[in-house]
Amino acid sequence: IDFTSIKENKYDVHLLELQGIFFSGTNKLPRMRLSNDGGSSFEAGTSYQEAYESIVASTFTQVKSTGQGYFNLMSNVGDEVTEVGNSHTYLYNLGNSSKYSFCTHQSSGMNSGGTYFSSTYGSGVYAVAETINAIRIFEATATYNITGTAKLFGIKEL
Repeated sequence: IDFTSIKENKYDVHLLELQGIFFSGTNKLPRMRLSNDGGSSFEAGTSYQEAYESIVASTFTQVKSTGQGYFNLMSNVGDEVTEVGNSHTYLYNLGNSSKYSFCTHQSSGMNSGGTYFSSTYGSGVYAVAETINAIRIFEATATYNITGTAKLFGIKEL
């Protein structure tokens, strides 16, 4: 899913909502990459840093990364409507070429045929000061179709 017209010059904050997300394969992670060229390419280097906490089936996990090629948006989701994920991600400074781009997110979902609840919350930084003007939501292997709804909203500070 690509958002290539995010109006980064107009809005200070963006809100990305993912609702009822699942894939055509099991145990897939919805991820996000950013673009500085309108979506012609998406940054995949090691400039993404994140930390988040996750609980899945009563198991608590902390995840930290100081150099990867994407942001994780939620826990694994599956291949049927009972294995879905939902998330809210706020993105900051996308249109400001002199600042890093930040995100905060929270998610909830169901795994394993709807038997396990999952929840995550955390934040991240794309540690390159440049104008971000497109967003991609994807799955790592790029071979599985995404089902669900993705919405992007702009918020203007007064």
